[in-house]
Formats: sequence, C-alpha cells, structure tokens
Amino acid sequence: MPSCGPGTPVKTNTSRKNAEIATILFISPGTVKNHIAGIQNKLGTRNRVDIAAWAWESGIMIS
Repeated sequence: MPSCGPGTPVKTNTSRKNAEIATILFISPGTVKNHIAGIQNKLGTRNRVDIAAWAWESGIMIS
C-alpha cells in the first residue's frame, strides 16, 4: 500500500463496509467506525458521502 502524506492524492472507495476496511487495514470494524466518526466530527459532515465530497473538493481524492 502506498504511503500517504499531507498533499498526497488518495484514491478511495466510499462503498466499502467497515468489515472490509478493517480486514484491509488489520484493525477491528469498531476501530474503523470510530475513525470514521472522528473524521465526520472534525469535518462537520454527516456521512461517508459528505467526507468523499469534502476530499474531492479539497483535491486530496482522485477518481
């Protein structure tokens, strides 16, 4: 998996389930849920689609 630092464009998929993300990252689904909730709080978004929209508009996500 490539390293991602500040300013590095990231390709993402908003349709993955917490369990799938957890398996890929070797963490628990609960940890995924907590991280997503933290991102939502920091960005003031309501869901993953809003997070993806924010990332797209900020230029940190590529299609």
